Amino acid sequence: MRRRTKSSGGVHFPPISPIRSPNSRNRTSSFSTATVGVPRLAPSVSNYHFRYRRLYDGGQDNNKLNKATKIEVPKLKCISLWSVLRFIFVLLITNGIFTTVDHMLSQTGIAFTSGDGSKQIVSPEDLSSETIGLVKSKSETFAVVINTFRRPDQLKEALLHYAQSCGVSSDISQIFVIWADQEYEPPKIEELIPEYRDKRQEQKAGKGNLRSSSSGSNSGDEAAGDADAEAEGASSSAASTYDSKFPTIEFIRPPKDSLNSRFLPIDNLQTNAIFMVDDDIRVDCPSLERGFEAWRYHPNSMAGFYPRLVLIQSSTKGIIRQESKINRVYHNWPMVFANHKFNMIMTKASFFHSKYLEMYHDDEKNPKEVLALVDEQKNCEDIAMAFVVAQSTKQSVEIDMQSSRYCRDCLIYTNGNIKDSGLFSGISSGGDHVDKRSNCLDRITEIYAKRSWDYPLLDFDLGDHSWVHHFFWWQYGPSNFFEWYIKFI
Repeated sequence: MRRRTKSSGGVHFPPISPIRSPNSRNRTSSFSTATVGVPRLAPSVSNYHFRYRRLYDGGQDNNKLNKATKIEVPKLKCISLWSVLRFIFVLLITNGIFTTVDHMLSQTGIAFTSGDGSKQIVSPEDLSSETIGLVKSKSETFAVVINTFRRPDQLKEALLHYAQSCGVSSDISQIFVIWADQEYEPPKIEELIPEYRDKRQEQKAGKGNLRSSSSGSNSGDEAAGDADAEAEGASSSAASTYDSKFPTIEFIRPPKDSLNSRFLPIDNLQTNAIFMVDDDIRVDCPSLERGFEAWRYHPNSMAGFYPRLVLIQSSTKGIIRQESKINRVYHNWPMVFANHKFNMIMTKASFFHSKYLEMYHDDEKNPKEVLALVDEQKNCEDIAMAFVVAQSTKQSVEIDMQSSRYCRDCLIYTNGNIKDSGLFSGISSGGDHVDKRSNCLDRITEIYAKRSWDYPLLDFDLGDHSWVHHFFWWQYGPSNFFEWYIKFI
C-alpha cells in the first residue's frame, strides 16, 4: 500500500510510477519523479480528500467508493400548472361551502348583553323597547349629501344611481350636492338627469307669482298667505306621481373651497338622517336600505361602510412610557380584520345625525384649530367629524357597554356591496396619505388635550358592532373587495 508523507510545506505523496511515451520506452516524463504539492485545505475538504485517497489506495469496493464520494443534491420538485389549478379549485369550493353555511346561520340585528351576561342578537323584527330599552329614530327617510369637485362624469353617475336607481323606494327624500368649485357654475339638473323635473322650483315660481300679484297692502298679505297655502297644496298634488320616482335635488355652493364645507349646515334639510357619500362611491340600493335601518337604531352615532382603526404606537418598541413619544397610527381594513376591532367610521359612505353638521362648526364642540388643520393639510375632515361624534357620545357609550342594555350610541359597521373608483384615484391614493392622516390624529389629539378633553376614540369589537353577525369570524369582510389589497385608502 502506498504511504503518504507530510511536510511543513504541505502534503506530499511518494513518486508515482513513471509514464512512458510509446516512442521512448526508457525515457520518463519530466514530472514523473517530482513531488506533487497539495496546499493546505479546509478540514472538511482535506478529510474528504484523504478519505478518497484511502479508499482508492486500499482497493476498497467500488460501491463504497461511490458512496463516499457522492454529493447529495436535493431534488427540486416542479409544481405543475395542473396542481396549482387544482389547489385553487379546492380552495374556491371550500370557501363556497363555508360562505353558504355562514349565510344560512348569520343573523342581522343588534347584539346586546342580557342580564345573565350572555350575548344575544335580536333581529329588527323582534326588537321591542320593553326588552332592551330600544329607542328607534322616527326618521323614515334620509337625505343624501354628495361632495364633488370637477368630476362631472362621476357626479352624473352618482345622481343617476341615488336619484333614479334607488330613489324614494330606498327611503331617499332629498339629495344635496356640495358644489365646491368656485370658478364654474353648477350644471342644470336636467342636463344630468333628463327625466328629472324640479318640483320644488315650480312651487317657488307659483308662490312668487301669487305674492307679486297681491303685495299692495297688509290685508293683501293675509290673502297671499292663504293663496300660497292653496298653491303649495295644488302643486304637491299635481306632482304626486313625480314624487314617487325622484327625490328633490339641490346644489349647494359653499363660500370657499374647503373640505370643511362638506359639513356645512343645510337650510332646507327635512330629515334628521344624513347619508354622506363621495361622488366616486356607489352603494347598491339593498345595502343602502340596510345601512339606514342600522342607523335608525343608533341615531346618535355613525353607521357606515368603511371602518378604520387607530392604534397607539410607542417609540420604545411597544413599551409605552411617560417620557416616550406616543404616535397614533391610522390603519385601514386589513388591520381592522387582523385585530377584529375598529374605532372610527369614515364619512365617505356613512349615516349620521344632522345635528353634527352644526356641532362640527361650533368652536365649543370642535375647536377652530381643527378646521384650520383640515385646510392646511387638505385632508382629515372625516377624522375631525369622527372625533366630534366620539366626543359627543363617549360618556353614554361607556355607560352602555358596562350595562346589560344594548349600546345605542356605539358605532355600527354595515357591510354592503360598494363600487369605489376612488380606491385608485383621488387624494386617498397618494403615497403619503396614511402618514398625513396619522399626523392629523396626533395633532387633533394635542388640540383636544389643550382643552383638557380626553382622547375620545373607543374600540369596538367587529363582531358585536356589525349589523350583520356572521357565524364564522373570518367571513367578516370589507364592503369593497379591493380594500384587502389597496394600501392607501
